Amino acid sequence: MKQLLSRGALCAVAIFLIVGAFPCQATDRFELLLDINPSSASSSPWRLTRLGEKIYFSADDGIHGKELWETDGTAVGTRMLTNLPDGTDPAGPGGLTACGSYLYYTLSGVDTNPNTGLFSLNSATGATERIWRYKPDGVYAGGTRLFFRGVSLSSPHLCATDGTVASVTETALSFPKPESTIAIGNVLYFQASQGFSTELWRSDGTDAGSWKVSDVYPSSLANLGGVLLYSGWDGGATGQELWRSDGTPGGTYLVKDIRPGNPSSYVMNLRVAGDYLYFTANDGQHGMELWRSDGTADGTVLVRDICPGSAYWGIKPLADFAGCLFFFVETDGPNLELWKSDGSEAGTVKVRTLLEPSNYPSPYLVESVSANGLLYIAFSSTQAGLKLWKCDGTTAGTLIAREFASVSTYYDPYLTALGNRLVFTANDGALGQELWIMSPVSERQTGAEESWHKYR
Repeated sequence: MKQLLSRGALCAVAIFLIVGAFPCQATDRFELLLDINPSSASSSPWRLTRLGEKIYFSADDGIHGKELWETDGTAVGTRMLTNLPDGTDPAGPGGLTACGSYLYYTLSGVDTNPNTGLFSLNSATGATERIWRYKPDGVYAGGTRLFFRGVSLSSPHLCATDGTVASVTETALSFPKPESTIAIGNVLYFQASQGFSTELWRSDGTDAGSWKVSDVYPSSLANLGGVLLYSGWDGGATGQELWRSDGTPGGTYLVKDIRPGNPSSYVMNLRVAGDYLYFTANDGQHGMELWRSDGTADGTVLVRDICPGSAYWGIKPLADFAGCLFFFVETDGPNLELWKSDGSEAGTVKVRTLLEPSNYPSPYLVESVSANGLLYIAFSSTQAGLKLWKCDGTTAGTLIAREFASVSTYYDPYLTALGNRLVFTANDGALGQELWIMSPVSERQTGAEESWHKYR
């Protein structure tokens, strides 16, 4: 998830989760993975996408333009893939998406050019195949099946593939670009508009497996243990509230009318953590606060009145870390606070304040990604540069791991897990925006904290 947020909404974050603990206290070693564009210019690594034990991305080495690259987390294992179609898109490969054992990417251009359209890269064999001759308008990953809106000379239709052109199916569904999409297994749920109506639909990529689920206007879809939960507006009876669906019209119903009657509770910011769905809602008494649900009416409750009264402080659920929800609260200070919740009132507590007005420039980029080790939080802006925090869930264990100086060019850090290492993009002010890696270094092994250094 990525979006720009300004002060008054929520500042930016990129989250990195770690499941498990190191056997001893560890320090962090930061290294330049590779200076892809060996000058002061940036290679601008873009859309870091993990598939198996490799990360794929596009980058510009200063010679070939934007091309597709891969890395295994080592300098020698970071290379440009040269056996791919030579596209004419100056923006390079886009739409990087991992699905099953395939990496999908798009290249723009006229449909008569065999090097444009939607492509799949088999991670096991390295073979590349053109799946669709037009650049799709949207791609969505299922369990092993990729859904895409296949643009053609007539009209775009919902299509699906298992990674080969022979497996492509094209449905008769032709809508404006779907919003609020989520895949549960190999079924895609999405918001589709027809005329003045916006409805919930589902598809497995075939006509027989595609149908309208509900007339209730859906948004903010979430998957809780294989059940679809979403914010739905029924047009007036209960307003915008929490709904659930098993993919059939008969199995789609209101979970709870949190703000009874016509007024909406405005369910939003859905995020699954542990056994619960967390979201923000206004029951008419407490203002916009943090709620959680197990998919039942009785199990849908206010977690804690974090800001007593009707004021709205800006609560943003972010990620699941060790079965708890970690989230941000923007106060009216404004301060940006990191909180965590296990779903109970007593277990919903502030971890620490991360940003105060003096170091709170706007806007920030927000993104979240789960990985393995600790919780890493990156704040990136042109005013403050890149600040990378690490968190073990405690106040004392939440501190800045690394800072990069501010630069004039705004960039996305793209934090990505690779084993117990953290791969990301950063600009140190000298080499431009390049690929970096953080590795944990055991103090038991080294006897002392190692200094930061770079591969050159």
